[in-house]
Amino acid sequence: MRASNYTPVDAVKKLHEELDKLFAGKTFSGQGKNKPLNIFDFEFPTDFGNDEDVDTVAAAAPFILVKAAGWSIDKMEEPEMVDMSLIICTYQTPIRNKEEGVRDKKAPAVLDLYNIMQDIGQHFRVYNIFGDYFNVLLPIDCAIQQDDTSPYYFATVQMDVTCPSMSSENNPEIEELI
Repeated sequence: MRASNYTPVDAVKKLHEELDKLFAGKTFSGQGKNKPLNIFDFEFPTDFGNDEDVDTVAAAAPFILVKAAGWSIDKMEEPEMVDMSLIICTYQTPIRNKEEGVRDKKAPAVLDLYNIMQDIGQHFRVYNIFGDYFNVLLPIDCAIQQDDTSPYYFATVQMDVTCPSMSSENNPEIEELI
């Protein structure tokens, strides 16, 4: 990546890298067992119709989908403001017997959502710069889905991220456009 790439697309890619580092070695509720988080950029990968994988270890959950929901530029010399959305999903394996029910009440998938959101919030309050030039602004908003979508549980984290301003001083391509 060139040093002059400060776009929302670059912010998504660098945020993905930061989340990879943050959650390295951690596992969360997924189909069949606790698994590392899958992190996707922009959209989910193409579904090839593997319905037999839905309730197996091969399924996507737990995951974070990183999206730039939108952005705005007010003035050329000011940073671009990106509305970054993280969609989080965990999965609670359906209970097959009473012993599993007792075990699962101690650490249900919904608690993993809270832990993931808390990890993200704490991390970016301390380390608000990622990818060397993207800046996370407060507040960081977190919400748990209220609809019953069991065995899948969803949450979102929304944060504003600034990208450095694009000017002829930091991007020679702009000079060519002027």
